[in-house]
Amino acid sequence: MEELAKEHPVRDFVQQIDRFEQVDPEKEYQLLGMRSRIAGPFIRETKQGTEISANKLNKVKQGDFIYSRLFAWQGSFGLIPAEMDGCYVSNEFPIFKLDNEKIISEYLVYWFALPHIQKRVEADCSGSTPGTRNRYKEIFFLSIQLPLPSIDEQQTIVSNIQSVSKKINEAKRLRQEILDDAQAMLLSAFQQIIEGAEYQTMEKVAPIVRRKVEIEIDGEYPELGVRSFGKGTFHKPVLNGIDVGTKKLYHILPGDLVFSNVFLITHELPPF
Repeated sequence: MEELAKEHPVRDFVQQIDRFEQVDPEKEYQLLGMRSRIAGPFIRETKQGTEISANKLNKVKQGDFIYSRLFAWQGSFGLIPAEMDGCYVSNEFPIFKLDNEKIISEYLVYWFALPHIQKRVEADCSGSTPGTRNRYKEIFFLSIQLPLPSIDEQQTIVSNIQSVSKKINEAKRLRQEILDDAQAMLLSAFQQIIEGAEYQTMEKVAPIVRRKVEIEIDGEYPELGVRSFGKGTFHKPVLNGIDVGTKKLYHILPGDLVFSNVFLITHELPPF
């Protein structure tokens, strides 16, 4: 356990890779993007050289460790899989080769998924004003420290995480199957119930009611939002009267049917 307590900066076991190539107008390029929450890279699009504004692109190889400077604060770290070997990224995606005698690639990826490390990355990416983000520069990446147990211990940690992750994914799959079956049963039952029924307009069944709230500057107004796909409502932060601005607020009561004018296409129809 003594090894676990000893921390090393990332620079001790990585080497930044430069495989930049001049963009050839006659060549076709598969360009990668990076998902958040360490979900890894994906093939974003295929472009002809003439469609690319950059002068050069960096070529990736299987096993490369890669991250997005712009979205590192969202957990955009990952490894290049075999099927993406030979694809390309812009200079906003630093590429690194790891010393696999010291560290297992997946161990480093999972390290960057830890909540306290994500907070550290986010702090290093913070802009000068709220809502702005700076790039996660290599100097921050290379200086961040992590414990380096033996390779065998790292492999055990990685295997345990992957085993738990597999079980979670299987549980999610089974849960979705149950939800799909329940939805199908409900739909079938609903269709039987309404068979032969006379259709009415929503204007008659559920007329619009607007209970306008008069805003007071020193008042507090709990606000609700509506999730998509019929997943109900959720509490939003309480608004102070001074923060309401020109927004119109309406009072709701138990039993009201509410939906979002903006996102109705995603089936936002939860009852209270």
